[in-house]
Amino acid sequence: LFWKRLAFIIAITILGTFIYSVGVNAFFVPHQFLAGGLTGIAMIVYYLTGIPIGVTNLVLNLPILGLSLKFMGKFYTIITILGTVLLSLFIDLTAFLADYHVVKDPIVAAISGGVVLGVAMGILYRYNSNTGGLDVIGAIIKKYYNLEIGLSETMKAAFLWAKPRTRRLARFALMYMPIRVQMAGSRAKIH
Repeated sequence: LFWKRLAFIIAITILGTFIYSVGVNAFFVPHQFLAGGLTGIAMIVYYLTGIPIGVTNLVLNLPILGLSLKFMGKFYTIITILGTVLLSLFIDLTAFLADYHVVKDPIVAAISGGVVLGVAMGILYRYNSNTGGLDVIGAIIKKYYNLEIGLSETMKAAFLWAKPRTRRLARFALMYMPIRVQMAGSRAKIH
């Protein structure tokens, strides 16, 4: 049963990371758009220096692997390593797609790319796989604070993109929400 589950998750991880890579290179890179998380940072480095996105993505993910092992365990970390390596590899292998400018209109490219990346992440999240990076942080938040990954991803994005003045409020909200969720969870157990 373990090996069957592992083989299934590996297949899902291959599929999801490949779809994600195609979305990045076919829709985002030609218009110099950014994906989220560490892949987005790797894209910025690529736009500024020409260093391949996959290489930078792999390097940026190295510290995250330690967090994964510490908080999520060996099995999840193995899947994280697989997802990180496959995503980095597929992004570089499908880089040629950026030359084709599949979609000329930037708005259509942004929407199409968002849908493709959303489908890829949905496939990965559905079967507890990931692409490394901030996905691991979201999984840790889900595990320890019982918040869904989508909500934690939204909170991280709000915090990262908030203006410096409103960042204090975002920090307070991020500290308050887990406490509120824990309290709500403990009340639910009492009733």
